[in-house]
Amino acid sequence: MLTPVSASLRIAPDYLQLSVWVHAENIAPLSEVDIWQLSHRYGEEFLSELTAVEQRHLGAIIHLFEETRWIFSGMIYGFWFEYTPASFAYDVVDEFQLGHNGLIAVGDSRMRLESIATAGSWLELTFRYSLSEDQQRRRNLQYTSSVKRTTGTAQAPLQEGLIGRILILEKSMQNAIYNHLKRVYLNRPNFVKGEIFLESPSKIMLKEGSWHVRSDVYLHFFQVD
Repeated sequence: MLTPVSASLRIAPDYLQLSVWVHAENIAPLSEVDIWQLSHRYGEEFLSELTAVEQRHLGAIIHLFEETRWIFSGMIYGFWFEYTPASFAYDVVDEFQLGHNGLIAVGDSRMRLESIATAGSWLELTFRYSLSEDQQRRRNLQYTSSVKRTTGTAQAPLQEGLIGRILILEKSMQNAIYNHLKRVYLNRPNFVKGEIFLESPSKIMLKEGSWHVRSDVYLHFFQVD
């Protein structure tokens, strides 16, 4: 049985909406009031002033805010990447580098918590990001004839915690690039470079003690060797 942890709710021309799930045990003993208060204070200054005790107390919820910011940024600005696929024949190891082209600022007023809901032992936070006109144009530029659409999946043990979710998000995008190269090229390139955009929020699921993620992406290659 799959339990949803992160899933798309709605994408509109002028806003993005995302639902993020977390097990209640990860945020105990926080209440909904605590989470709402954190959402109103969330920003660079607030994070910089947290004590070690507060960081441990609020860490899981702060991570969900950061995960949401990471995903929204990947949908608006995308990522740059450089990828050298592994080759056993030539003793080449897999090398992959990924970074945001731009990041939504911590505490950006356009990203806000919309609702908190519970389902059994799971807590759902729903976020909404209102797009500026420039950000709307950036998203529209993703849909060009030179862009390739593909999908990648990845998984990691639950023991890696919430941080493991970001790592498998990156891995799913690497696998999306690999899947495209495998499908298009008889002999895979030695090196590729380009941009990758999240078409929609990555779907993160919990199955049999592991995080599972699926990312639907758009690829734009600058260099294929």
